[in-house]
Formats: sequence, C-alpha cells, structure tokens
Amino acid sequence: DSHSIQHQFDMAVRYQKHADNTITVLLLDEVGLAEHSPDMPLKVLHAMLVDPPIAVVGLSNWVLDPAKMNRAILLQRTEPSQN
Repeated sequence: DSHSIQHQFDMAVRYQKHADNTITVLLLDEVGLAEHSPDMPLKVLHAMLVDPPIAVVGLSNWVLDPAKMNRAILLQRTEPSQN
C-alpha cells in the first residue's frame, strides 16, 4: 500500500543522510502490479519523484500511467527471439 512505499522511501532518505560515499537506491519491484490496484498505492510516487534525494528504480512488465512515466527514464526491451 502507499503507506509501505512512503515508509520505505523515508527510511532510505534517512539512511542516505548518514551514509557517506554511498548512493541509496529504493528499488520498487513489479510496480506494474500495484498500478492495477484499486487502492492506487503508487499515487504516493508523484511527490516522491519530483526532486528525490535518493535514486528510485521501479521495475515493471507493464507501462505505467503517463503521470509517473514523465518523471522517469524508460528502458524498454523487446521480447526475446527464439534465436
């Protein structure tokens, strides 16, 4: 849910403040699954991704809504071939 995402983000930001010579990354795996939730847990990402103090990486097998995609870099790969 959005509270869990916010909590992990806040913990990563606190860690980054005290970690010298470290780049903190919040990894959100399968964010595409959360995109389809009626609770809209990814809504919390809008504010997080404006000017984040840490790196945020979201992995998904589906395209997210444009409001989230315009705050990100999209790396898209085609289906692997049989060759």
